[in-house]
This record gives sequence, C-alpha cells and structure tokens, in this order.
Amino acid sequence: MSSDKTGFISRTGTSSTVYPIKGIIISPGFLDWREKYAGHTKDELYQAYINSLATPENTREGVLFEQKRGSGAMLVKHSEKNTSVEQVVFLQAFITQILIENGYVINLTEEKQHENKDTSLIVYVKPSFRLPLVGEKTNQLFGNIHMEIRHNSFRVDYFKMIAHRYNDFRFDTGRTFAELIDLLFKS
Repeated sequence: MSSDKTGFISRTGTSSTVYPIKGIIISPGFLDWREKYAGHTKDELYQAYINSLATPENTREGVLFEQKRGSGAMLVKHSEKNTSVEQVVFLQAFITQILIENGYVINLTEEKQHENKDTSLIVYVKPSFRLPLVGEKTNQLFGNIHMEIRHNSFRVDYFKMIAHRYNDFRFDTGRTFAELIDLLFKS
C-alpha cells in the first residue's frame, strides 16, 4: 500500500486517506519513544490487564479489557490532557511492529476524517497466509486485529484494539487474547 496521502474513499460526512504507519515505525521520533517510553507504557498496560483479571470492577480508570468467546478487546480512554496524539500513535506503531515481527501483515491502514472534525487512525492486520500450517489447518495466530485511535486535534478520545479469532474449519483454534496481551506487554 502506498504511503501517499491520496484520497481513496469518500462517504457522506467522511473522507479517508492512507495512514502511513510503516513510515511512523521507522521515524526517528518513534525510535526515540520506543527506547525511552515503551517499557513504561508496556508495564502500565500489562498491570492494568492483570488488575482487570483479579477484580474487573476495580480496573484502572480509563483502561478496559473484555473477552467473549474468540474475541478480546482493550480500550484506553484518554481523558488526561498530558497524553498527546503522538504518544498514542507511537503505541499503535509499537503494537503493529510487534505483530509484524510475529507473523502478521498489514491489511489496511486508513486515516478517516469524520463530520464532527474527529479523526480515526486505523490499522488492520491479519495473520500471513505464509505461516506454517498447524496440523493441516491455517495458523490464525490471534486472529484479525483492528486498532483505532480516535482524536480531535490535540485531544485523544480513545485507543482500541480488538482481536477476533476465526471460527472456521480451515483455521486452527488460534491463540488466546491473554497470550496476545503477554506478547505485547509482558516484560
């Protein structure tokens, strides 16, 4: 996919362009963030996940986890004024990079402008079909993973990540959402 910001979708009230996540992953700003801040961010999100397992009703305000059958989701609501859009973009790039290193391919990137002046930065990854088979079935790893940042200028509304495993006879059962969280955030 080209990293040029050319319009490719127009809908009533929205317009979309390609979101250059691969360029972000190799940018000096991201590399600096990864070295200085990624470890702290990982630890914080992993601790929030552990806390949510122990006492779901007492999870850290603003970080929510949910699991149902073959799907799992993480929602980080950003009401803090000191969380910049750039920091959350770097978190999304960090997760994308880890997933690529573990057998995922980027299927779609999109920067969507909404009617209300909000922007969504979307990355959708899928397991590579080049992965070795599991028995005679396609390896689905953690399933399809959708990540979205929603923001308005300098205010981040949320970052969400949804992992959904296939329920199809052609695919193996896949790995759990807990294993995904361990891969991404456990030190």
